[in-house]
Amino acid sequence: GKLLSETKEKIYINKLLNYLDNQAKNALKNGYNFKKFKEDCDQMWFKKLKERILSFDKDMNDLDQITSINGIKIPSVHELIKGIDKYFFLEKCIPCIFHGDPSPENVIFDEKNNLKLIDPRPIFGKSSLIGDLYYELAKIDHALLVNGKSIRSNEYSFKINSFNEAQIWIKELKEFEMFRKRIYEFCREKNWSTTNLSLATSLTILSICTVHTNKYYNKFLLLTGKFLLKLSLDKILKKESIYKPLSLSQ
Repeated sequence: GKLLSETKEKIYINKLLNYLDNQAKNALKNGYNFKKFKEDCDQMWFKKLKERILSFDKDMNDLDQITSINGIKIPSVHELIKGIDKYFFLEKCIPCIFHGDPSPENVIFDEKNNLKLIDPRPIFGKSSLIGDLYYELAKIDHALLVNGKSIRSNEYSFKINSFNEAQIWIKELKEFEMFRKRIYEFCREKNWSTTNLSLATSLTILSICTVHTNKYYNKFLLLTGKFLLKLSLDKILKKESIYKPLSLSQ
């Protein structure tokens, strides 16, 4: 079979999005505990991230003091997360039968273009069945921006000047940009919140900035997550719609 990351046609991202739509419908059919679902979302989106930020070593804490990224003034990650309307974000979460990591390198199509997901995560919060649709979508979206091809070929970087300002860059692939735009289009068609998706993608990147053995990559993820979260929050503050995916070249 071939991975989603090896394809370039819109038909493949559409198959994955339709699959997730069905997983959301299946969650409603099966029924779920609304209170427990919200608690699981809070755990996965905010409590887990807080724990990981508290685990920052000195280098990561120093990097968090950077005052500007790609020309935009940026506060600490704690201050950024405080800027999220947590109640509104959690209210918008959508239950679905979860996989946990449907990123492009975990999505396979066979010779008949049937979709198969590999490497599922065992649990979302305390649930082994129900997760948040935006968690699934953000796993796809973030991996199309911070994509494995560019990472493995070292086509990404960050630099910090003497004024404590950072510049970050990654080679963004045209076919992946098309996939990202299609995700946002699909969300609008389904009346899913593109604002939640944009925030979710930023939070997803921040939540993985401590988990890799490559410390340079972890630092790149911290700067990238903060930059995208600041862009999202600025648009929310200005009451602007986030109708298309944000990128590092904004």
